[in-house]
Amino acid sequence: MNGVSVRPCSDRGTGTPRPARHWVVLLGLQLGHLAWFSSTLDAGFDAAALAASAAACSLLYAGFLVVEYRRSGFRITPILFYLAAGVFRLGIGTMFVVRAAAVGEWRVLRVGSYDVSEMLAHGHWLALLGDWCFIAGYAAVTLLRGHDVEAPARVSPAVWSRAWRAGLATAAAAFLLRFGERYVSFGGLDSLLGYIETYGVAAGTYVMLLAARRAGDGWLHTPTARVALVMLALDLVTGIFSYSKSPLLIAVLPLVLLGFDHTGAGPWPRMRRQLLLPAAGVCLVVYFFLFIVSVYSSSRRAVFWEYGSSLAAPNPYEVPVVPYLADALAGAIPGTAAFSEAHRFPHGVWNLIGRMSVTPFPAWSYQQVESMGFRKAVFFDELLVSVTPRILW
Repeated sequence: MNGVSVRPCSDRGTGTPRPARHWVVLLGLQLGHLAWFSSTLDAGFDAAALAASAAACSLLYAGFLVVEYRRSGFRITPILFYLAAGVFRLGIGTMFVVRAAAVGEWRVLRVGSYDVSEMLAHGHWLALLGDWCFIAGYAAVTLLRGHDVEAPARVSPAVWSRAWRAGLATAAAAFLLRFGERYVSFGGLDSLLGYIETYGVAAGTYVMLLAARRAGDGWLHTPTARVALVMLALDLVTGIFSYSKSPLLIAVLPLVLLGFDHTGAGPWPRMRRQLLLPAAGVCLVVYFFLFIVSVYSSSRRAVFWEYGSSLAAPNPYEVPVVPYLADALAGAIPGTAAFSEAHRFPHGVWNLIGRMSVTPFPAWSYQQVESMGFRKAVFFDELLVSVTPRILW
């Protein structure tokens, strides 16, 4: 299509068609991990076993994230996001459960009014099993196809020009929705348009930056790149005025993804040097969000919740930023009293890590099935009705 040629890539992006056998290795390691963790369930909640499992998930998913990134020819592919999510959901996020158990803060692990403390280990096991099933299905499809990564396509300048204009239109439409939502209601379409408002600017900016980069060396000085950077800056400014953490994180993502998208790049030894700067940038972004944005958003959001039940909730653009940001910056220096106070469990960085954890939810499902699954011979009782919307989402 459009003169684009597609060919399967090898495990290292050299062009020789080979199946993605490393998925079988990941499945084997995770199966052994599942078997070991299953053997600890009879002992009840074992914080040491849960911490070891979290560390294993972090290392496994991070390692295979690098393997898949190399094999895909240094491109950003959808499965990379799933592997990255695995590092946080099953690895880092699980450490919130371990920490809560260590300090006796079981209340932060409740699901609504349900106490799931006795089933947390089973919930983690269930999450591991579901994740294994997904990867098994993905691996089966890719092995049957013989490959799952297509070679870089040769795209004409005209196509990139149209892509840039489409990205600009998407970002502009998202900005209009963002600033117009306080004055115009779209009724039942508000939820759907909310996705465009939240992700549209970042998505459009990313496409614009990709298209502008095709100009080669010096592309940052081109008009197309400058317009994209202005859009990025506006997204960052509106994100910092938001009461939530996610708009600011979404606004930063185009730069992160652009730093790691090296489609058709050279061999791994040379790429290691080229990736040092993007990797350092990601480390800074992670630190910024874990230790600064977590405190900034929580403290500034208190203004919103104070008025949240009335019609006089303040416009987010009218609430000052500097005082809250200054407090967050002061609390981001390890070893200081401000740091200890800002990040005292379950606040600060722990609040953000807790948002990554999925353990309590499968624990609740396991508990419900255990207690009511076969009561009066009614399979799942009312659980299926409660769980189905989350599964579909």
